[in-house]
Amino acid sequence: MARRLMLALAAGLLAAFSAAPSSAQDYPNHAVRIIVPFGAGGPADVAARLIGNVLQESFGQPFVIENRTGAGGVIGTVEAAKSPADGYTLLMMSNTQTANESLLTPDKRKYELMRDLAPIAPVNYSDLVIVVNPQVPAKTLQEFIALAKSQPGKLNYASSGQGTPYHMAGELFKAMAGIDVVHVPYRNSGEARSGVIGGQVQMMIDAVPAMAPNIGENQVRALATTGKERSAVLPNVPTAGEAGVAGYEATIWLGLMAPAGTPKPVIDKLNAAVNAMVKRPDIVKLWTEQGAVPMSMTPEEFGKFLRGDIEKWADVVKKFDKSSGRGAIMPTIQFQLNGAAMAVETDPDQTLLDVLRGRLGVTGPHFGCGAGECGACYVMVGDRAMASCDMPMWSVADKDVVTVEGLGTAEQPHPLQRAFVSEQAMQCGYCVSGILISAAALLKRNPSPTETEVRAALDRNLCRCGSHNRMVRAVLRAAAETATS
Repeated sequence: MARRLMLALAAGLLAAFSAAPSSAQDYPNHAVRIIVPFGAGGPADVAARLIGNVLQESFGQPFVIENRTGAGGVIGTVEAAKSPADGYTLLMMSNTQTANESLLTPDKRKYELMRDLAPIAPVNYSDLVIVVNPQVPAKTLQEFIALAKSQPGKLNYASSGQGTPYHMAGELFKAMAGIDVVHVPYRNSGEARSGVIGGQVQMMIDAVPAMAPNIGENQVRALATTGKERSAVLPNVPTAGEAGVAGYEATIWLGLMAPAGTPKPVIDKLNAAVNAMVKRPDIVKLWTEQGAVPMSMTPEEFGKFLRGDIEKWADVVKKFDKSSGRGAIMPTIQFQLNGAAMAVETDPDQTLLDVLRGRLGVTGPHFGCGAGECGACYVMVGDRAMASCDMPMWSVADKDVVTVEGLGTAEQPHPLQRAFVSEQAMQCGYCVSGILISAAALLKRNPSPTETEVRAALDRNLCRCGSHNRMVRAVLRAAAETATS
């Protein structure tokens, strides 16, 4: 009896030990998803799709990209952290996640990066570029700094959300240049880009690969890049150091992580595949032309890099907590809600959606969506149009009035919504909410815009499905309908 028991135990142990390497050798044997916690069309999304294609070629299994946006990258990161640690869920992340370790409290993040996720490999990094709307009367970085100093708190800059590299680069720039410009967080980089092109915000700091086409089309004016040396993509644009802000540097880097506990052989297998990919001559050439630089590390080296970046951004957060006025924001916010004025006491760390639902108890067709995805509301902060209701209240100054108006309902649609349906301009739904709100802001300022003005207000890079011309026609159609009603 005892001998049979010992043989059974031995057989079980042998099976367990032999299964581990074979599972890693067989990995992957079905589809893998890569969660991108940022909007479609941005640097992380573009890189994830390239990596997914290459890994699919290497392993013979689909690598499916899943955009899980919202809350400054938190929603997608939490989804990845809570997924099974089997190698079939990966996270495409950036310095947004390392900045959020200090920028957001643990109860807001709902995860700890180095506890809940395992490093796989970095991918690449890109310099950023500081741009302004062409109507801003500043041709150089020093002229913009002088303009901002002459009217503190009057100018604003866009980012793709709280804690993103563009937000942190903006706060670092403010601190080092000694200026007071207001942060306007959008839901994704496409909408932020649309904001600066359309003139709703004056300035933005964006990745060189993403913004270079807009610079080339004179939709924005480049003032400086943020690397140590000039960008090969924008050789005529000085670095911030050359332009007068000595020591200022900022980049966006991208990397892959997996849920903590993912088997080490699987991590190593993915690391080897990613490192081989970033060294391929065709990919190096592609990224060089776009302004991106490949990165290659072991999982252990990448983990050390992540811990260092967390410490770096912790120091930056401490600086702008003291200098940006975040701590001085008044707890009482003035609201104009569908025409009704009210003052609401709110926690600065809450979002606008938190306030609408929690403090004001707003539900229904105008504000019943999960996170501002439906385009059914129009938000202004002071005179700045917003494309997202997940903006943090700490970005609102006490002198601003937050205006929230429903664009329309199924029973009584707004002219813009009717026009978008009539012109068949709602193909995929991804960019429609941002376009609707940008268009609503345009029509509020200018009820009879020209086609050129409409095109300037809608970011061409936001739409990649061929619907852009239909969107322009829809806005002009809505303007004509409004004018005759």
